[in-house]
Amino acid sequence: MSSTYIMSSDSQVVVRKLEVDDYGKGFLALLAQLTTVGDVSQEAFTGRWWELNENQDYYIAVAEDTSKRQLLGTAALIIERKFIHSCGKTAAGRPGAGASRHPT
Repeated sequence: MSSTYIMSSDSQVVVRKLEVDDYGKGFLALLAQLTTVGDVSQEAFTGRWWELNENQDYYIAVAEDTSKRQLLGTAALIIERKFIHSCGKTAAGRPGAGASRHPT
């Protein structure tokens, strides 16, 4: 799957594939809204990112406010390879997390 960018004409929000630089844009803080993340160093994050990036069965999307270089949300699409259905595949969407909106 390629990185697809979608931007509305009236905002600075882009939906795209997770990038290795998202470590510094609050990706782990988004995940912490859903579960315990633990202590993940930038090196550990980068290593896991490479593993997932090379695996075509995972697609992790993020929404970024490009004017603030801050992530607003994330979701994942995971392809499951099966023996059933003639060795078919199914897709499963995983719940994402979103940043809380605060009045500015």
